[in-house]
Amino acid sequence: MKTILSFLVVSMSLFANDFMSVKPLMQDVSDKSVISGIVYAKNEQVVSTRNSGRIVDIRVQEGDLVKRGDIVVRIDPIELSTKISSAKSTLQIQESSLDSASTNLLKAKADLEIQSRLLEEAKEDLQRFKNLFDNGVLSKREFDKKMLETSIKEDKYKIAKHNLKVAQNQVDSAKSGLNMANSELANVKNQLQYSYLEAEFDGVVITKYKNEFETTMPGEPILKIVSLKKLRVEARVQESDINHIQVGDVVEIQIPSLSKFIKGVVAIKSSQGDALTHTYMVKFDVDEEGLLPGMFAKVYLVGASEKMLTLPPSSLITKAGVLGVFVKKEKILEFRPIELLYL
Repeated sequence: MKTILSFLVVSMSLFANDFMSVKPLMQDVSDKSVISGIVYAKNEQVVSTRNSGRIVDIRVQEGDLVKRGDIVVRIDPIELSTKISSAKSTLQIQESSLDSASTNLLKAKADLEIQSRLLEEAKEDLQRFKNLFDNGVLSKREFDKKMLETSIKEDKYKIAKHNLKVAQNQVDSAKSGLNMANSELANVKNQLQYSYLEAEFDGVVITKYKNEFETTMPGEPILKIVSLKKLRVEARVQESDINHIQVGDVVEIQIPSLSKFIKGVVAIKSSQGDALTHTYMVKFDVDEEGLLPGMFAKVYLVGASEKMLTLPPSSLITKAGVLGVFVKKEKILEFRPIELLYL
């Protein structure tokens, strides 16, 4: 119940006989609300490995501070050693295949040169035999025999040419296989670096999910590290207040555990409300020494302003457990209960 007073209010002292009259003032008063929030880290790293393996060394504990680049976990990869051995074996096979294919290619080239020379000689002989046959010096039987020999050499040349093409394809295939084997070995060796897990930024270890000598799978959390340099307060704001908040606004935030009031800046204002609670998520950037993720926070929001009747706190008095003021009406003091909106 709002009490509108248009008369004088008397301020009394319980330890003195003097009275002081004050007049209520009509002033612009902003609507204020307090919402609960939680401090969280803007940057966090869940330490995990890309390879399955056994955790052989965890070099930090919960609460430890870490620097960017610090090795925090070492993994003994179970499958990686087998993969490396397999990749090396495949590489040796491909190298052997390339050597064999290269040797066959040299033989095919040499054979083609021989067959080419023999074919040229056969063609020259055939031309001489033809001239002799045309002049009636050589019999048809002998000429046909020479033609058959030349035809056979042409076939051998074609076979040698085909064999050269096959040998070249085998070399190309062996080179491709060798490149793939080299890439696979390099890839497996590259995965070894993920056996040494590093902190991505300066921060603190807040959660330890695994212990040494336990087995971990790819993507399975081992540690959680958060940065203490970039913190935020997350709170849900009632839909009646959300339009009074804009990105960049500065608000007052209380951290009860630190007995401090700090400043927060609206960083993110959600445009999608929760249909069940009719609230919107708002995130505030904060920067305060000693602030830690998980701390409870109270966010003080200032809404729209309206004209209200105001009194100084010194004019208030409690009588029989009821808060009120003494009102001077003519020469009589009357006690009037009131309801405070803000103190």
